[in-house]
Amino acid sequence: MVTTDNLFLEGALLVYDNIDPLKVSPTEYAAKPSIADAMDVVIFDDYTPDVLPPSPASLLFFHPTGEHSPFAIRGMAQTPHITEVDEGHPVMRWVTMSDVYMDKSEVFAPDSKKGESTVAFSVTDPIIVAKREGRRKILAFGFSLPANGRDSATDLPMRVAFPMLLVNTLDWFAGDQADLLTTYATGSRERVPLDGVVGATEAEVKGPASGSPRSTARRSATTISPRRRTARRSLRSTSPRTSRRRANPISHRRARSRSAARSSRRPRRSRSRTARSCGSICSSSRPA
Repeated sequence: MVTTDNLFLEGALLVYDNIDPLKVSPTEYAAKPSIADAMDVVIFDDYTPDVLPPSPASLLFFHPTGEHSPFAIRGMAQTPHITEVDEGHPVMRWVTMSDVYMDKSEVFAPDSKKGESTVAFSVTDPIIVAKREGRRKILAFGFSLPANGRDSATDLPMRVAFPMLLVNTLDWFAGDQADLLTTYATGSRERVPLDGVVGATEAEVKGPASGSPRSTARRSATTISPRRRTARRSLRSTSPRTSRRRANPISHRRARSRSAARSSRRPRRSRSRTARSCGSICSSSRPA
């Protein structure tokens, strides 16, 4: 991973032992964008390129700017603080950001029709946003990471939340968090996220019995209806794009001991709380 010596970003990625980072500078990337063609993930640190890497490479942006930003920008917030996060989003799993300082941040204007969503708010201003774009996922932070020569930054890299955010992000990019719902209690309803599926209206449940009952999908999630029989089942969205999930019911007795963990998986939004790898990572940063 080539950057302008952003040791905070480089150091945080060391928590992943199964990635192969490649460092390039903005100048190198601008001269040869195809350098990222073989990457699974590309990190743009305080640099927004004119040409994005091709899909299916997932993208992580810190402080994207200008007309080429992957998300529309509606303004700038001074000294924002995170007041609300989407705890149901995989990136925010086990993360607390309520006391994170930043001196300024871009404010995004996510478009729900494009599958864009807000991951973190400063009051009503979206400052962390995400979306699924075809075969890839994109996440953007509106603020800069600290580095030499930058006139704004945040203390996020000095907090334990930062490496956890990167781990969660890379797991989300790789699809490691939503492909398998290991167990759910028989006779109970379970809400299952349809990771990356935008605009799906229906999901099909397949089990050992004949027939494939369908359930309504809302807000990129669906609900599995109660089942009295323990068996493996799979879930598939029927429109507009296919997304498969698997689930294994467990007995009520075993379910009681897992009730707390099960409830923590349900999508919810609350006051703020703050990688298995995708392979190679390309990171670029604005020169000092």
